[in-house]
Amino acid sequence: MKRFKLPLIALAVAATRLPAIAHLPTPGDEVSYAAGASVILNGGALYRDFLDHKPPLIYYTYAAVFGATSDYNLVAVHLVLMLFVAATGLVLGRVVRTFLAPGVTNADLIAALLYVIFSATFVDFAALDANAELFLNLPMALALWAWLKWRSTENRLHAFAAGVLVAVATLYKYQAAALVVPIAIDVVRLRQFKSALALGAGLLLPAAAAVAFFAAAGTLDALWQRGVLYNFQFLGDAPAFSASLLALSAVVAQVIVPASVLYLFGVGVILFPASPTDRVVRWWFVALLPAVAMGGRFFPHYFLVLLVPLVALATRTITAALSGHRGAVVAIALALPALGLNIFQWARPAIARATGNAEPDLAGVASVVRAQSAPDDLIFMWGQAYPVYALSKRTPAARLIFWSFRADPQAPPSELESKLLADILADLEKYRARVVVDVGPESFRQAPALAAYVVSKYRLVATFAIARVHVRSTAVD
Repeated sequence: MKRFKLPLIALAVAATRLPAIAHLPTPGDEVSYAAGASVILNGGALYRDFLDHKPPLIYYTYAAVFGATSDYNLVAVHLVLMLFVAATGLVLGRVVRTFLAPGVTNADLIAALLYVIFSATFVDFAALDANAELFLNLPMALALWAWLKWRSTENRLHAFAAGVLVAVATLYKYQAAALVVPIAIDVVRLRQFKSALALGAGLLLPAAAAVAFFAAAGTLDALWQRGVLYNFQFLGDAPAFSASLLALSAVVAQVIVPASVLYLFGVGVILFPASPTDRVVRWWFVALLPAVAMGGRFFPHYFLVLLVPLVALATRTITAALSGHRGAVVAIALALPALGLNIFQWARPAIARATGNAEPDLAGVASVVRAQSAPDDLIFMWGQAYPVYALSKRTPAARLIFWSFRADPQAPPSELESKLLADILADLEKYRARVVVDVGPESFRQAPALAAYVVSKYRLVATFAIARVHVRSTAVD
């Protein structure tokens, strides 16, 4: 079976990830990452010329891919993502084979396949986006290997490496910082205080490098204000409890139920750990739970970070069950949801057309945008038309492209959202967006000032079922 391991993992990655490439771009966070990367490539600075609350590494990963290929090359991003997913699966296989299921035949292959398959097994298409969670899972898995290696050898270099890798994961998404808690508790419990210094040095090194980078660019204050402090405003602007409960219910249906067999085996080990190593990995999983729930929004892709400890814990018992007398039942229970959802993702456009819910003609919108603007012109999207940035290969005119993160889109704008709308208006006036795209009159209901601005400064040139395209009037410039 060893000689088939890499081909099987590669086949699983291709089967689960290629549907995303067939349907690019998707209206998720990857459009924001792509737009921010485009700003960076065109000489702008993150947190000054493009605003978001997320850490910087996901934007610079996209920018590196675009710089090596072409601007807004999301196909290349997804090909790189496929390498990250495969590498994460291989690392998890190594973790399981070395520390959690030594001597168990094919446990490493099963761990890799479980991660690859269930990282794409969501009803929501967000599982296939090139999200920050899927990039940070690789340094997280490597950190898990390094930490378990430190526990078996007490080699401080492994503690240092674990610190570096957790910090790198945190620079993709702050939720990864939650892993510092179980690691620190482990160090104190084992009274390995010299290793604590190595761990701390590892944690500080990437953070210090990020600070030095933004200081050299003259944007350290922007990083602090928009990339760090703004997250507290974001958390404070949480949705109502009923909206959070509704979002959590949707996640259970879309994320937990399709992977219910994996979760059942994993939770079984969490509740009844068989070894000290199981207990260590269990606390990694537990530490990530509040990080996933923080803010009460419960977006499906948040749950991707749970897969690293979950797969590590579940693989041994799943491998034993697969080799038992009911192995075929377990295999079918694992495979059917994944296979069904994979077929669904491939067939999603055809199903949408057959049911009268065809995907919007964003490519047509983008063609009008390209015809009405030059490659170096700035444009602005209002409403769920964000993929037009990537399809038209145009850079945003406003520093914000997402202004609302509410689970309930019908809720009136909060105080924070009202401030962000004011920032958008100021940017449109400052940067003179050549084209504005909105998704119809209803989209302006929450932003009458923006609607008035567009009416006074722009003329309508095209109307689609999904959006309207406005071009700036020369008379107002």
